[in-house]
Amino acid sequence: FDVVLDRPFAQDTTIVWKLPPGAKVAKIPVDVDIGEPGLLHYSLRAKAVDGGLEVNRRFELDQRRIDTGEYAAFRGLLREVQLAEARTALVDPGPAAEGR
Repeated sequence: FDVVLDRPFAQDTTIVWKLPPGAKVAKIPVDVDIGEPGLLHYSLRAKAVDGGLEVNRRFELDQRRIDTGEYAAFRGLLREVQLAEARTALVDPGPAAEGR
């Protein structure tokens, strides 16, 4: 059977994490672009900002009905999105964390 969803969908999310004094972002996840035209698109961008880390995500579902012939590709793309969402940044607590 086809997968029938409520409607096409798009969501933009921006998250800013503020770090404690002295801490800094040591490693940022690489940018991600996942998608297939007419099916879905996902992007994730992360960058260090003054005193923290900013992450921008966009998810677009382009169609309401996923037919059985597209299901494997759709499932694979959603798995890639899931893996991208699990990426982490590394934070160096800095000298303020010493002696705690």
